[in-house]
Amino acid sequence: MPKQSDRFFIGPGLRTKLRETITRVDSIPMVESGPAAPVRIQDVPRGSGGCRLRIGKTTATWTKNTLMTIPLYENGTPPNETASGESLADVVNHWGDVPANKWVGIMHCGTRRFLLVAEC
Repeated sequence: MPKQSDRFFIGPGLRTKLRETITRVDSIPMVESGPAAPVRIQDVPRGSGGCRLRIGKTTATWTKNTLMTIPLYENGTPPNETASGESLADVVNHWGDVPANKWVGIMHCGTRRFLLVAEC
């Protein structure tokens, strides 16, 4: 029976499962890894729902709750992306104001396009 001062009580069944899991994880050999190799944005796999992360830059100040056409920067290998000549129209910004000439990440799902992240 737990004491009043105990914050959590772990029953015997859960205690056994935790011990087994920790033992299993501890038995996995450690592998040293270096920095990830740069990946071209074109090589990033699409999501299961047909969604895709697109990288672009704002051309003017983009205010919250407005639409903007964003030129895409998906040629080259990071961090040396170049303009692809393609752009996405009607990208919606639900987050906040984004200054001109800032990198943006856009979630592109079919005909729907949403601002996901923006450079500060």
